[in-house]
Amino acid sequence: MYLVNDESEKIFLKSRHNTIKNAIINGAHIIPAVFFGNSSIFNVVRLPTFVERISRRLKASLVLFTGRFWLSIPFRKPLKMVSGRVVKVTKNDNPTNEEVEKVMQDVIASLNEVWAKKPEWETRPLIIT
Repeated sequence: MYLVNDESEKIFLKSRHNTIKNAIINGAHIIPAVFFGNSSIFNVVRLPTFVERISRRLKASLVLFTGRFWLSIPFRKPLKMVSGRVVKVTKNDNPTNEEVEKVMQDVIASLNEVWAKKPEWETRPLIIT
């Protein structure tokens, strides 16, 4: 939530190795999906960085956002959902770091393929951190 800005679309993924590891342990295939326009239907008010630290401690997001008329009514913006190719995962009860990294790279590649299908009104670049 704290990565939202008007210049780029950011996805916080590269440090989510435990999510990929759990998918491998459970044999769950991964289907990356992107909702284009979702991050532009509200304005997020930039708060001081200490609020982000408090949010992490509380395990709840403390975010102020506004929409039309400074209310919680979303702006009228087009939305489009696109899902990527399925990243097939082979079940393994004890995956190695190399296996996790390979699946992570496949997920990132699939996300980049999805971003290539972006609608003409989405002009921001994708940044995967």
